[in-house]
Amino acid sequence: MKTRFLATMSHDIRTPLNGIIGMVNMGNQYADDPQMQQKIREKAMEALKYLVSLVNDVLDMNKLQSGELKDQQILFDLTMVLRELNQIYDERAAKKGIRYEVDWKNSTYSHSALIGNPVYLGRILSNVMDNAIKFSQAGSVITVWVKEETLDDGRAFFTFYCKDQGVGMSEDFIAHAFDMFSQESKTSRSRYEGTGLGLAITKQLVDRMDGSIELKSEVGVGTTVIVKIPFKIDTQDKNSNLSDKPVSLDDYSVEGIRALVVEDNELNMEIARCILEDSGMEVTCAVDGQEAVEIFEDCCFKKMHGR
Repeated sequence: MKTRFLATMSHDIRTPLNGIIGMVNMGNQYADDPQMQQKIREKAMEALKYLVSLVNDVLDMNKLQSGELKDQQILFDLTMVLRELNQIYDERAAKKGIRYEVDWKNSTYSHSALIGNPVYLGRILSNVMDNAIKFSQAGSVITVWVKEETLDDGRAFFTFYCKDQGVGMSEDFIAHAFDMFSQESKTSRSRYEGTGLGLAITKQLVDRMDGSIELKSEVGVGTTVIVKIPFKIDTQDKNSNLSDKPVSLDDYSVEGIRALVVEDNELNMEIARCILEDSGMEVTCAVDGQEAVEIFEDCCFKKMHGR
């Protein structure tokens, strides 16, 4: 297993890294061509996002296997979670020429204020929809919906559906689709990059939530993923007393606020500085805790010149 892991990761990490290096070199060659520069930045960003997703998969799997990933049972708004996911994946699908639809006719749930782990739920649904987009072609349709089955013990089963018109899976592959590093070979799916950890992580998260996940698929037709998870219903207000208005950073202004960035990595520090200054903040940087304390002291004592 270790040898297979290293072989898989060495290939999958090297591929986007080579792409990023190539894009940077091309950027130097086309320094005076704004249109080409934009294309190069977009391609480099695609490679970077893919690389980050690989690292996240490995870290998440390690946390799951070591027990470091803690389960939190908190009150959350299901409608808010689904709304944010729908917005994200509608945009991602559109970039690939795929139509993303919410089937409101089949979506039937009456409780939105639930007690459970919204982080786990978000990761599960994200993995499912990432796969749907990844294995679908331009011009196809991805359809999602959710149904609720209320129980007598203060809980409800929520079933989340994601149906795509992608390349599909064979019956043989479905049998071990949730194993680590599972990637179907000798089919149209084999040309798609990935660690093969996505569905394995999804299955483990679903199991932790006492749920189930089912795959229905046909090669060349598409796949339907069915995730069923129980949640406790908020007994104080079953129809959700949580705000329907999403919190937006546009509602707040950080113009003129002073920020201290403590970062020992020069590149990360510069990126943080640029982002914060672009939002209107006054930024001071420190390379370590000692320098940060000195800056605080400089700001707090009148006898010293503040920065």
